[in-house]
Amino acid sequence: LRIVTRSGRRYETPFLKTVNTPPIDSVTWTDNRNVEIFVHTHDPANATPYYRWDFTETWEYKAWYESFAEFKNGQLVDRKPDEMVYSCWRTKESDKVMIANTLALTENRISYQPLITIERPEERLTQRYSILVRQYGLTKEAYEFWNILRKNTELTGSLFDPQPSQLPGNIVCLDDPSEKVIGFVSAGKQVSKRIFIRNA
Repeated sequence: LRIVTRSGRRYETPFLKTVNTPPIDSVTWTDNRNVEIFVHTHDPANATPYYRWDFTETWEYKAWYESFAEFKNGQLVDRKPDEMVYSCWRTKESDKVMIANTLALTENRISYQPLITIERPEERLTQRYSILVRQYGLTKEAYEFWNILRKNTELTGSLFDPQPSQLPGNIVCLDDPSEKVIGFVSAGKQVSKRIFIRNA
């Protein structure tokens, strides 16, 4: 990948190995007071031991008050059924680094990998909830990058937590090789799966 900025500075990655991401087997959930959502996958070819996930949540909820009328041309008129604004929807992207590997396992299989815990009471669970899970196979170098990023952003905060580390990116500045460039470019296939959870 070659990048040229507006100022003319040139950046480049080395040639990238493409990763064939195996499909997601399933996305499941449990309801033990709080709702926990998990992803399951496996690679029978044993070619991809490193994984990363992210997701998009979308949920339906109801407004506090229902509006049966609206002003049109200075007059109060009844809303038609398709003009009701009582039902609302909200969407949120994941904001955590979720990675795992199967190096220490006898089989390239990941079961019950936690994605998110929704604690009750929660607006997301009042009507209908949906989660679109995306899975990426990673190279070893990409996994190491995301693992350091995870530690730097989520595990620091006390004296005994791992200290921030320099990210080993794979982007270099061709005009100034000594310039520190933050970021890592991967090439591969993204797979996804969506589930719905109703309040009932």
